[in-house]
Formats: sequence, structure tokens, C-alpha cells
Amino acid sequence: MLDDKVATLNGVYARNSSSLGALLLLLLEVVATSGDEYQYIWRRPRTAVNYLYLFSRYFGIISQTINCSMIFGPLSRRPVRPDLCNAWMHFEMISAQLLLTTLEGILMWRVYALYQQSWRVGTFLTSVFILDIILAAILGRRTLPMLQFDELCTGYGAPRDVLYFGASVLATQSMIWVMTFLKRNIACGGAPVVHLMIRDGVCVFVLLCAIFSVSIPYSFLESLAAHIVFFWPISLMSIATCRVILNMQRLKVPSASLSDIEFTSHIGISISNISSYTL
Repeated sequence: MLDDKVATLNGVYARNSSSLGALLLLLLEVVATSGDEYQYIWRRPRTAVNYLYLFSRYFGIISQTINCSMIFGPLSRRPVRPDLCNAWMHFEMISAQLLLTTLEGILMWRVYALYQQSWRVGTFLTSVFILDIILAAILGRRTLPMLQFDELCTGYGAPRDVLYFGASVLATQSMIWVMTFLKRNIACGGAPVVHLMIRDGVCVFVLLCAIFSVSIPYSFLESLAAHIVFFWPISLMSIATCRVILNMQRLKVPSASLSDIEFTSHIGISISNISSYTL
């Protein structure tokens, strides 16, 4: 009996501290990048990439703020109703998936530009992007009804589907990085944007591998604990997306006489410059 109470208290402490820590990490990131955000986002004309940046940044903060409000509010009064746990888990899954989709979209957008806006590459990347969204929706819809919640809203009984989801995410990231790496000869020829894309691609790939190598097996073998599966991944994916965009915005590449490809707002990469380095 005493051991159960100690385990419950430890679970509450881990969940509460993770919720606050994940929100604090995002707020510190906002402070650290506030100068760049003002210069490269707020002072620039509004573009789709700018809006994706703002969504990733502030939706992440809103999501984590709601988490803290829930944890120190309705979810702090045990036992928590199963329907409330289910609604909260829906919110967590949707929030994490939206940020993951935004990150993948930005990375695919850059690859599409790198391949000179080839309609074949665009069709392929769009198909993969849509399939990933459909797969996530199907697996999420199948997973949630199978979960059983304890008094802390920790979910148990996650199906094998979570493994398939993790594998699909890593496969997509591998594909993005390989397609970027195949253009490495451009970086060797002096195009800094490709070097940056390869570096950022490796960082994102390692980050997502770390996230899913912990959260997916833990969900399947132990429990679907929100502070492990959602809190930290939401913050890290929000930060990764914003960093990728800011890194591209900082890059200064001379404009050429031919048409430009806009990797991010006001970052022009000349088609002719890229082509001249391609084997």
C-alpha cells in the first residue's frame, strides 16, 4: 500500500515537473531567439514560411500552457474521469502531430526547392506528406479507443500500431535526408545553402530518432505517459522547426539574374547557381 502511494507521488512529481520544464524550455528559446525572430520574421513581409514559423512557435507555447493548466487544474484532482483523460490525450496527440507535420512540411519544401521545383519531386513529396497524415490519423484513431487510464491519466494498452507510426516517421526523415545528401556536390561547389540543409537535416533526424526511440518503445512496453511521449517532444519539435527556418533566414546568398527559388521568406537560391554545381 505504501509502495503504491510512493509510486503515485513519484508519477505526479514527474508529470508536473516535466510539464513545467517543457514550457520553460520553450519560453527560454523565445528569449534566446527573440532578436532573430524580430529581424527575420516580424520585420519581413508575410509569407507562408513566416506563418509556419509563427504557428510552430506560438502553438507550441499555447499547447504547453494548456497542459500546465490541465495538470495543475482538473487533472490534479484524483481520480480523474476517464472521459477527461481521453479528451486530454486527444489534445496531446493532435498537438504533437500538427507540430511534426509542420516540421516535415518545411523540410520537404526545402528539398523541393533544391530539386529546382521538379514536378516529379513535388508530386512524390506531396504524396508522401499526405500519406503520412492519413497514416497518423488512422493509427491515432485506432490507438486511443484501446487505451485504459489510471488515476493519473496514464494510458495503458497501446497497440502495436505505435511502432508502425514511429517507423513511418523515421522512414520519411531518412528519405528527406538522403534526397538532400544526393545534392552534396552542390555544397562542395560552394553553395552554402546545401551544406546548411545537410547539417540541419542530420540534426532533425538525430532529434526525431532520439524522441521516437524513447517514446514509442516506452508507450508500447510500459505506458503512454504524457510527460514522456508528448510534453518534451512537443517542445523539441517546435524549437526544431523554428531553428530550421531561422537558419535559412540568416543565410545570405547572392541573387542571380535568373528566377529564384524561395526556400524561406526572402531567401533566394538561384536555379542557375544550383544547376551549375549539379553533376
